[in-house]
Amino acid sequence: MLRGVAWCSAAVLLSAMHARAQTCPVPTGGNSALAALDARERIDFLRHNADDQARYAHNWKWAWVGIGSATFTGSAAITLGWALGRDPVVRTANVVDNAVVTSFSILTPIVGLLAAPRIRAPAMDELLRQTGDGAAGSCLVLARMEELFVRDAADEAFTTSWLSQLAGFLVLGSLFSILATEAATASNRQVRDAHWFNAILDTSAGLVLTELQIFSQPAGSVHTYKRYLKGDLPPKKTSTVFSVMPNVGGLAVRVSF
Repeated sequence: MLRGVAWCSAAVLLSAMHARAQTCPVPTGGNSALAALDARERIDFLRHNADDQARYAHNWKWAWVGIGSATFTGSAAITLGWALGRDPVVRTANVVDNAVVTSFSILTPIVGLLAAPRIRAPAMDELLRQTGDGAAGSCLVLARMEELFVRDAADEAFTTSWLSQLAGFLVLGSLFSILATEAATASNRQVRDAHWFNAILDTSAGLVLTELQIFSQPAGSVHTYKRYLKGDLPPKKTSTVFSVMPNVGGLAVRVSF
């Protein structure tokens, strides 16, 4: 009698565990470790990472819009300063060079607006809202979220590909060519030196700014999806909490994470 009760209890427990845990098919490239994970764990992982990446992409876009706008304004101010200067020999050369640089600097905020990948975290959030947080058809919801995440990763892979580097080099090459041509055709030595100085300085500064913009572009979805396919889902990070507590002789700082 007792043995029968034990077997029945074990069966009920196993059934309850099976009801709570649900495995789903894996996308192309996924391995057995991913297939063994609970669908709920996979859904939560994709949602949290999409939200984090969407936040980074938003911050990256508006940060570079701000940096580009400041660069454009600074270049325009320098151009105006040379135009109001009293040096008649190199004034025209510097006005022309800085006007060219100003026209090129407008590309930085434009790239910030256009190159920021579209992260589909809002679409995932809406999907989960409509399906009771994924409870209505977990595998279908998971498949749709994986599809959205793949598209995010593809967008990021494109914006961080060699095409970005090529476009940057072409723009900087054009800038240097214009200023170098001004230097090569100048008859006055001071004017020629001013053009060469501007060509080297402004192109170098543009190279640093361009590389920073390219290498800081959002690319987290690409790396995260590769880990996801391997079933490498690290636990969600918990926030660090600092608190001050009374202690013998004073106060103590407590850190929990």
